[in-house]
Amino acid sequence: MTIAISPVGETPGLIDILIDRRLMGSGAMRDGSIHLTGATAEGLARAMANGRVLTLRARRRIIATISLGGSSAAMRYIDAEQGRAGGVTALVARGPKSAAAVPGAMAVPRVAAVRPGRGKPAALHADQIEPLRARAGCADYQVFEDMKPGFHRLDGHSTLVLIPCIGGAYQGSYAIFVATDGRVAPAPFDILPHDEGAEPAPVPWLVFPEWDPAEGSLHSVAKGRGLGDCGENQNWVWDGSRFRMTHYDGLQACRMSGSWLTHYRAEPVYK
Repeated sequence: MTIAISPVGETPGLIDILIDRRLMGSGAMRDGSIHLTGATAEGLARAMANGRVLTLRARRRIIATISLGGSSAAMRYIDAEQGRAGGVTALVARGPKSAAAVPGAMAVPRVAAVRPGRGKPAALHADQIEPLRARAGCADYQVFEDMKPGFHRLDGHSTLVLIPCIGGAYQGSYAIFVATDGRVAPAPFDILPHDEGAEPAPVPWLVFPEWDPAEGSLHSVAKGRGLGDCGENQNWVWDGSRFRMTHYDGLQACRMSGSWLTHYRAEPVYK
């Protein structure tokens, strides 16, 4: 069990953690968060499930409070998802089942990946760019002046093509194509960008995509708003025929939280 509490603003020294005015423990703030582990964290979690308000106090001065409404339901969900409900290790839904009844964690999926190797990527002529923007549905949108088409070698036959699509208030997006032996097509993904219930676009697009030639990986961070307290962070590798997702975390609710939730992980295995 690990709990991280991240109030706005750094406060030096020990921070007292209270639930409904009862002192539950203390911890030092490092890099903006107080981290609790082991029995201390487990005790705090159980108290949170039954409490109303968590308070942080430094030198008798209250520096933060947060409602605990919904904590019990959230922890019951964790108990159920981890197979702990009805057992002695559950946070809320406790019962007589032994710890041995808890199933092991699922293995992280492994996906094939290739490194780009040496050599120059293919490039498109200037008169090919606008037709691709139209194909991606970007023709009616303006882009920033510094948003230029990008070309990156994927392997000996394919090139990643990044076409400027939309310039927004604080971030821009690109349509993602792959050129293979002179033919340009929408980039294939095993898990599409923005795939949480949204209708897939005819051509996938990413917010300010970055290509890492050393790892052969494509990365994108999309802010839900300028503060960056919500959005999504995604990463894929190229397996020789499509992009395979290796990481996805994000937060849909824009509520001043700096902690995004992990949705998916996979381990790249390079050929």
